[in-house]
Amino acid sequence: MPIKSTMTTSANILESNHFTEDEIYLREDLRKNCDENGEEVDPKLAAEIFHKLGLLYQDKGNKLQNKICLIQSATLLNAAVARQPSNEKFRSDLEAFCFNVLSTAGVNKKNADLVKISNKTAKEIKHMRKIVLRKMRKNFPRLTVFKPKRRREQNFIKRMESIQEIISQMYKEIMKNLFNECIKLFEGLPCKFAIAGLGSLARNEITPYSDFEHIILLEDGIEDHENYSKIHEQFRWFSLIFLIILINLQETIIPSVAIPSLNDYTTPGGNWFYDAYTTRGITLDRLMAHACKNPLGRTFETKDKPWITELIQPVNKMLEYLKPDVSLKNGYHLGEILLQSCYVSGDKDVYDQFKTGVNRMTKENKLSSHSQMMQELDEDLKNFDAFTDLMRMRETTQCNIKRVFYRSITLFVSALGRMYGIDEASSFSIIKSLKEKQIIVHEPAEKLKLAVAVACKVRLSRYMEQKSQKDHLKSDANDEEHVSLQLTKYVKMEQIVRYFVTALSLQKVIRGLNYLKLPDNLIFDTKPLLKYVVAYKLGYYEYVILQWKMEQMCPSSSDLVWIKYYVGRAHVRKESWQKALKVFKDIEIENGDLKNAISGDINAAENLCWGNAEGASLSFPAQSIPTIVIYQSL
Repeated sequence: MPIKSTMTTSANILESNHFTEDEIYLREDLRKNCDENGEEVDPKLAAEIFHKLGLLYQDKGNKLQNKICLIQSATLLNAAVARQPSNEKFRSDLEAFCFNVLSTAGVNKKNADLVKISNKTAKEIKHMRKIVLRKMRKNFPRLTVFKPKRRREQNFIKRMESIQEIISQMYKEIMKNLFNECIKLFEGLPCKFAIAGLGSLARNEITPYSDFEHIILLEDGIEDHENYSKIHEQFRWFSLIFLIILINLQETIIPSVAIPSLNDYTTPGGNWFYDAYTTRGITLDRLMAHACKNPLGRTFETKDKPWITELIQPVNKMLEYLKPDVSLKNGYHLGEILLQSCYVSGDKDVYDQFKTGVNRMTKENKLSSHSQMMQELDEDLKNFDAFTDLMRMRETTQCNIKRVFYRSITLFVSALGRMYGIDEASSFSIIKSLKEKQIIVHEPAEKLKLAVAVACKVRLSRYMEQKSQKDHLKSDANDEEHVSLQLTKYVKMEQIVRYFVTALSLQKVIRGLNYLKLPDNLIFDTKPLLKYVVAYKLGYYEYVILQWKMEQMCPSSSDLVWIKYYVGRAHVRKESWQKALKVFKDIEIENGDLKNAISGDINAAENLCWGNAEGASLSFPAQSIPTIVIYQSL
């Protein structure tokens, strides 16, 4: 059977986003079954609605020849099966849907079964997760034999880097096997091609629950072939079938496929449904306008993202996304993520040609991309500001660990790599190259590696514990174990403190760099005070006190005064009133300038020491003082 053309047009995209009367009714039925947070009250009832919506989107996809509707249909049908696995009607309709997609794609191979392929892949993924869990328990035991601090840190970094390398290799192998199954379905494809992985897979920092961000590279010159439109269309079907197999793993949350009636990210109040039931694990990258790092890409315009992107392209066409004007049009992120990729499957020569082209264009566009680089960094520094995150950490009731712990360090290590022309993708490798080029010396290099290892460990431990991409740590407002204390389940308190110290220092260095006039070496000059400020702001009061007992000295009198100030505040938090009073009295004697700032602390501590609790609420100093101290200590 010949492949049917399903070129997406603006007209059928608009029509695909149009709600039919049936869809409106189903949407309202689902709303009634959800609480104020958009979570399902009765998953079985929701399953019935998803099943009907899935069939509706299947009809819409077939009618409009729209592959995105088919992806949405697959997600909805799988959501129904996941909530009622024993419902034969749901299973039968999912199998019929898969058969229909294969038939429309021109796959006539007997016994072709996408659900069976998904089940086989699911077993491979389950095996990978078991191996990772076993290696984490072995490499990071609860009880460790005492070793010197530097040796412990080196072992921690080495083991974390090794685990990330193992996960990346297993993940690539699973995806390669899956692509091979798809190639067999088509009994070969009409030209040379390669699959390239992006994002955390390219950086060797992926987890066993991470999305699969990837592109399909076609051989150069194929666009001049007389049947190119048919060839291109076949690869679209190839990609769709691969993505449906991923969706059949039942780890794709419904909001990720941006069904307009449930999750409209372009309209205020339109994004109301929250899929709390589905395990969020390995799946296609999301279909929201700001995501779409999958081959089918973004096939329609939105108000905030007014362009169309497709990531099934000949090598030279894919490289055009790296041009400054094209990258600017796509909002920077796509061009930035294409800079770092890895080979997954297909013709290695095609992939190598792409990598060579990326390296060439990076050098050629250095001057013209200066403004773009600066704007990217400015945006990232605002969105992933370690200082702002630290200030909120003790008071907040939730923490997005991927944003706070992973991106706020790896994004900027990656930026340094691009600035200094380092052809490496992983954060560990970039730091190693920076050290080899003597751009950073040994001590800051080790601090950066430790921070990256801590970030990877926190994220990986959280996902493995939750068996899902659950990024948010939460606590009640009155919960004794606030989010910063919950982090100590995954790494030691000292490692969390050092992470923030390093992230703050790195971001300060990044802010001071001029891409066109880079220094020969980078200086990470952090004062000892910063460690105390960070620990205090995290609520690690015993750590602050213990560090002071162990050190009892600092390089400058100004640092000593401020360190004592935070030690005193830590005693206050622990309700050690006499110890707090002694520290504050010492400060008053040593530095009269701070007398007014700490007078309230002294009075309150004196009252509590003598049992006069009336009116003895401890006043924090002016809000500007901690802020100034942190900046001064960097």
